[in-house]
Amino acid sequence: MNVLLTDILACPRCGNDFGLILLSHDTADRRVREGELGCPNCRDRFPIRDGFGDLRAPPRHALEAEAFPALPPQAGLTAAAGLGVAEGPGVFVFLGGVGRVAGEVALAVAGIEVAAVSAAAADWRAEPGVSRMVSRPGIPIRTGRVRGVAMDAHLWGQWGEEALRVLVPRGRLVLFGTAPEGTPWEGQEGVRVLLEDGAVTVLQGG
Repeated sequence: MNVLLTDILACPRCGNDFGLILLSHDTADRRVREGELGCPNCRDRFPIRDGFGDLRAPPRHALEAEAFPALPPQAGLTAAAGLGVAEGPGVFVFLGGVGRVAGEVALAVAGIEVAAVSAAAADWRAEPGVSRMVSRPGIPIRTGRVRGVAMDAHLWGQWGEEALRVLVPRGRLVLFGTAPEGTPWEGQEGVRVLLEDGAVTVLQGG
């Protein structure tokens, strides 16, 4: 996990107004391999093991396996194009199975950091520019701090509003797969549809 990413993290238990304090036990090249994040409000601690952050509010049970839909060919390129990523710096969030291409995007665009949020990320190999983590109940990042979010479309019910919350103004959200029925983002103030082709949907936040 990138040390600089901790500056925008929020306690998953207490919410947006409460940042986390990093205690690192093993750091190399500005990346924490072993350590913990602590909340000064609730006093809870969230472990970082082998670079993977467990930012789940208690109780924390064993991580369960996740099944992901197949991604289209060149999904990394599609994500970067949909997000409008030309250059860094900036933080992006990839949720669910889309996190599998986080390293590809981080390698292609210098100066960005991608937070890959999925329970499965605990078993993914460490890659430059990628901070692996799991979180619950929401995205553990302060409001309006990330340039873009990419996610599996079927996760909208779980993550949609949170994804829009963490975006900077006019930040983009890329959905892979069939969009949920009723296009629930239409009720979100300021959200615009930039692309909708059945396989990929690109939204722009307010």
